Amino acid sequence: MSKGGQNAVLIALIGLVGTVLAAFIGIVPSLGLFDQGPGGDGAVPGWGAVRDGSGEDSAGSDGAEPSSGSSGPASLFLSATSAPAGETFTVSGEGFDPDEVVTVRVHTSEVASTQVDGDGSFSGVAVVVPDELGVFAPHRFDVVATGESSIRSASKQITVS
Repeated sequence: MSKGGQNAVLIALIGLVGTVLAAFIGIVPSLGLFDQGPGGDGAVPGWGAVRDGSGEDSAGSDGAEPSSGSSGPASLFLSATSAPAGETFTVSGEGFDPDEVVTVRVHTSEVASTQVDGDGSFSGVAVVVPDELGVFAPHRFDVVATGESSIRSASKQITVS
């Protein structure tokens, strides 16, 4: 293919990508996912604020996303802020939907699962720091608890020492 032909193909490809992006950008606002602020002026009241159906921000100060079954963000509490690989610490949480199952992960590893009580809380769940994270020590990793039915989550960090 000649250089002129290659340039024509490249220009056509760039035009196609531009058309797809323009279509996507035109669709996103119509989905109503992003809060446009109280004045409708595009001023978003909080970074990453997402409309929860009531028109209010659903992102809590810790990044947890509330569901319709609870009045506030989920919270997570760790018994330790630092632990070596293989060591056990406990996790407690609140603000989940009543009686739902909550899965706990350290980084990407699922380390525990528990059913919360009627108040949406759980406590004293034993978690072992995954051995494979020891090679990264010292390093901070997210501990995340996610409700299976509400999809609410809360996180804290632990330093693998």
